[in-house]
Amino acid sequence: MFGRIVMAATLLAVSPSAVMAEAVSKKSLRALSGMDRRLALLGAAEAGCKPSPLKVSVVTQPSNGSVEVKKGLSKPGALSECPALRVRVEAVIYRSNAGYSGTDRTVVRVEDPRGNVQLMQFDIDVKASDTAPM
Repeated sequence: MFGRIVMAATLLAVSPSAVMAEAVSKKSLRALSGMDRRLALLGAAEAGCKPSPLKVSVVTQPSNGSVEVKKGLSKPGALSECPALRVRVEAVIYRSNAGYSGTDRTVVRVEDPRGNVQLMQFDIDVKASDTAPM
């Protein structure tokens, strides 16, 4: 399974020897209408500070907006055990249709180099962009 995962700027430690079926994690978020909202920042490293690239893809596009996956590098120190390591990360970005207000949902698939898969479901509460920032 995933060695270390960067998700929404938080590191999750997971046993590299665990065997995982296709699990689903769910997260509820808020977004402003027509504006970019980062849903997750995903990256991984194995024991010994070896980078472990993930395959991230959108399984279900939202009904009232769009999701894209952008690639980049983490800042050094994102993993406390590997302070000099810069991990490849993929940011999952949501943007609602202009003027949309209501709920939306998207599903993203994350696969590690060993073939372990996790589905991530994001339930998004979209508010008009003239409301106070969140």
